[in-house]
Amino acid sequence: MIDRAAIAASFAEAAHRGQVRKFSGGPYIRHPGRVADILRVAGYDDADMISAAYLHDVIEDTGVTYPVLECVFGDDIATLVAELTKPNQPRTDRAKLIKCADIMDNVSTIWLDAGREYAAQYLQQKLQQLGAMYPDGSNSKLSADAFKMVQGEIARMAK
Repeated sequence: MIDRAAIAASFAEAAHRGQVRKFSGGPYIRHPGRVADILRVAGYDDADMISAAYLHDVIEDTGVTYPVLECVFGDDIATLVAELTKPNQPRTDRAKLIKCADIMDNVSTIWLDAGREYAAQYLQQKLQQLGAMYPDGSNSKLSADAFKMVQGEIARMAK
């Protein structure tokens, strides 16, 4: 059986080769790997979701296009990645969960990496984004955890 997530991880690694995180300067590929790990730890084992987590920034940050993703990984994974590509807002439950994991990973280091002023703006933007994705409140433990994490970081910065 083909391990799509492993193929997606390798594809993402090749697409992001040489890229570094904006503030920390660390290898960019660590971020999509952590997003996939957050989903796995939360109990999501859907191969398409995990694959899309690895690939969630390739359209936005590399030369990879939607048609290439669709050809290599199929419509389901390519559509999930497209939902996660700026300026789009995730619509499906699976894309929203990947976005929650993305936010959680970014929030975990934002104020250490980017500085207080940028982090304060970023955290407010992410709280608003979560509110827009879940206007009636979170509908899963992962989305609830994302809300709590962002709110906790906002409170910590206020001290």
